[in-house]
Amino acid sequence: MELTHALGAHDVLLSKDADAMQAAFGRFDLVLDTIPVTHDMTPYLNLVGRDGIVVLIGAIDMVPRFHSGNLLMRRRSLSASMIGGIVET
Repeated sequence: MELTHALGAHDVLLSKDADAMQAAFGRFDLVLDTIPVTHDMTPYLNLVGRDGIVVLIGAIDMVPRFHSGNLLMRRRSLSASMIGGIVET
């Protein structure tokens, strides 16, 4: 995690840590989702607060699963980029 802070991250969360994921509900403004296969987006959408955004980085084989209420109720956004590092991301 030292590397992520050295690169400018203010906070880092490992998704395998269930307690930390629960404690971080609505805490982030931005989540970069780099999971390269179809997965449930709910845990990641729950990490961003009002007007937060989740960005899918890279192509996945199918549309990820999530309930649209996770976007609507807190004005969250879901975006995607084929590659990382571009201004649009």
